[in-house]
Amino acid sequence: MHKNLKGVKTGVGGEVPAGLYGIVCKASGIALYVYKLEDPRDNASLRLIVVNPAGAAIVGLKAAAMKGRFMQDLFPDMARRGLVDKCADVVRKRRGFRTAEFFYERKGWPGIWYSVKTFPLPGDCMGVLLEDIIRFKKNEARLSLAARHLESIINTIGSPIFIKDRKHRWIILNDALCNFMGHPRSSLIGKSDYDFFPKNEADVFWEKDELVFKTRKKNVNEELLTDATGQVHTILTTKRVFKDANSNDILVGVIHDVTEIKKANASLKLFRTLLERSNDAFYIVDPKDGSFLDFTRTACRRLGYTRKTMLCMRVSDIETKLKDKKEWDAIVKKVAAKGSMLFIGEHKRRDGSVFSVEVNLTFTKVGGREFLLAAARDISERLKLEDATRELKTLQGLVPICARCKNIRNDKGYWEQVETYIEKRSDARFTHGICEKCSKELYGKEDWFKSSRKK
Repeated sequence: MHKNLKGVKTGVGGEVPAGLYGIVCKASGIALYVYKLEDPRDNASLRLIVVNPAGAAIVGLKAAAMKGRFMQDLFPDMARRGLVDKCADVVRKRRGFRTAEFFYERKGWPGIWYSVKTFPLPGDCMGVLLEDIIRFKKNEARLSLAARHLESIINTIGSPIFIKDRKHRWIILNDALCNFMGHPRSSLIGKSDYDFFPKNEADVFWEKDELVFKTRKKNVNEELLTDATGQVHTILTTKRVFKDANSNDILVGVIHDVTEIKKANASLKLFRTLLERSNDAFYIVDPKDGSFLDFTRTACRRLGYTRKTMLCMRVSDIETKLKDKKEWDAIVKKVAAKGSMLFIGEHKRRDGSVFSVEVNLTFTKVGGREFLLAAARDISERLKLEDATRELKTLQGLVPICARCKNIRNDKGYWEQVETYIEKRSDARFTHGICEKCSKELYGKEDWFKSSRKK
């Protein structure tokens, strides 16, 4: 097939490979020609880009010899009858036409009457079908076989597919749709949504059908569908309208059941909400360079950065104890080997202040890609409490004190005054005075002291 027809949008689940169309075209006895209008201003620029074996047989040339030639060169009668201009309008106006009788003859070969059908194609292209009227019944049988082949093809597709007529009645359904709805095909053909679904659901289906029929544009809509067992599904339905062989509008729809995906998204949203409310900061880190891929709001708030700024940062920008890339690679290697590890670090805020953290690093793979998950807890207050507890235990234990001067030996072996020792290890502060006994020993012989005692 030509490069412009590598894939054709069908509305039945995306693009259909051109190769599939090629198989059908080669098997068909109907002559098929695909032309491209190379110059929108020149009707005569319709150049042949695709021809099937039946089309080549009519002209009496090999397909390779025909490709690249203009329509009026291959079919002079079409130019004389004005059909070339009409074919160019098919490309511009995106609307095909039919000609009941067209006589074609070539040298040494008796002429035959054909019916002509044209239709627009993507990429400024249009198709022409020439059908031998005399052999119409034989071709009709071949088309019936092709229809059965088409039915076999769509039944191999796992997504539910349906085709409706202009009155919203199902005319074709694949096996996946019948199984999804929980009804046999014989019960569904010729019926509408209102025969099987609650009115509120059928109203939505009908409304979207009408929108596609009227606008002739593809519609994708999320809807609810209740199957035969009463289970409610969340579905994503893609609908498009086409013309059948008799130029009647038909609507083709493809259903994707997204019920479980919706549930998973809801659970993920709840999990994210719980993480955001945690006092711990959570990060997703690229182990290759330590760049932040995602993080919770707690991380931004604690470090003082905006989300936009942090997405451009790395672990080395906030961890003061991380020296270089070599040290980071060593940490990643250890975590990958053990699965997870606990680290005590020191994070630096935007304003330059630092705080102690306890970081639990976990190595994981998702979709073949490696990630580090980090849960960072601010342990500044905990460390202060631990220091205070240690000091308290020191005061509660045996304290070495000089029997004469009452100095205390600290844990480093140096002697300190008792006031200094206690003030360093508690919130107590000392004021100095002199007791009555010491006053008498020091100043008992002084006249002023004796005089004050008499008073």
